[in-house]
Amino acid sequence: MAGKKKDTTSITFDILTKSVASNTKIPIETCKAVLTGYSKFILNTIMLDSCPEDLTIQLKDVGKFIFKKKIGLKAGSTYKHPIAFGVCEKGQKVEMETVTVTEDRPDYLRLWFEVNPSIQENLRSKTENKWIKKNGKK
Repeated sequence: MAGKKKDTTSITFDILTKSVASNTKIPIETCKAVLTGYSKFILNTIMLDSCPEDLTIQLKDVGKFIFKKKIGLKAGSTYKHPIAFGVCEKGQKVEMETVTVTEDRPDYLRLWFEVNPSIQENLRSKTENKWIKKNGKK
């Protein structure tokens, strides 16, 4: 069902730079320059023709950027695809159509962020506890 888009909470670049600046006592303009430089470094590095497919870019204590290979499809392959993109009501069935690939599609790389496993586990535990409190379980 297309139409109404779900509201999301976002941390903008300005909010991020102000927060980093206040937590590190570094001027906001310096934080903006450093974060912009980090973003440009990642983009420039991954777009190099000579960029290795096994590249890992660490983000200290949080996780790492990695490449994941998306396997291409051969002509004649099929896959299911939602007919209508957009937000569906909870529990509403999404209609799917079968698409047949007419010509070979090559493999390609996707940039992926892999979160540190300990952070992932702590987040899972915290959100489970939040759900339990909200739903009156245990």
